[in-house]
Amino acid sequence: STKTANTPVKLVVQAAVQRSSRHGTKDTNYDLRRFVVADGKMTLVETVPSLGFADDVRALLQFSNSRYPAKNLGLLVDSHGMGNEGLQGDTGKVLLPQLAGAIAEGLKGTGHEKLDLLDFDSCLMGQDGVLNTMQTIAKHLVASPEIEGTEGQFLIAPVERLLVDPSKDGGALGRDLVQEAKVIGQRSATAKKLGPIETLACYNLSEFSTFKKSLDEFGQQLHEALN
Repeated sequence: STKTANTPVKLVVQAAVQRSSRHGTKDTNYDLRRFVVADGKMTLVETVPSLGFADDVRALLQFSNSRYPAKNLGLLVDSHGMGNEGLQGDTGKVLLPQLAGAIAEGLKGTGHEKLDLLDFDSCLMGQDGVLNTMQTIAKHLVASPEIEGTEGQFLIAPVERLLVDPSKDGGALGRDLVQEAKVIGQRSATAKKLGPIETLACYNLSEFSTFKKSLDEFGQQLHEALN
């Protein structure tokens, strides 16, 4: 957190924490703790009840933009990915249309029509249905169509470089996240270990419709050629 001193970058972190009963046992309900990392320190701003996966994402975006409006806005989701079906987290399950709707609601009145970067630190979220749905609410998407592995993405170094160069847009940060995974993977290969997240990619979602159209046309021509 000390590296955020003298930089305009602000990191808003929302963590789901399971409640404890009076007897010290865990119940099925969660609270959300919201921290802000800025100006060289990390501060717990508030603790509120969880409303469920989708509503928690919406509330996080509304909270972030109302208190810390930004020129560039990114969202990182750390959860279990189910590909085109959606995501599963501590506070429940969310389908892709529900998540896209929650993000759209969270962006209302912020001056942002879309997120500059949406990063799924989750397995299987680089699939076609995910890209098709998220193109309406994000300019760039970082995700892997395959399993991410046990360690997930390596976020610290790219975020530290963002602090040094806050002018980076979502695409530049997304590509840096992918490059970091590649570097770590090469080191693992040298050490004869399985490289993590070999299929991580940064997708420019403004190009997805064109790509999908071309792919559909190719598929149709292939079908006709085989028949």
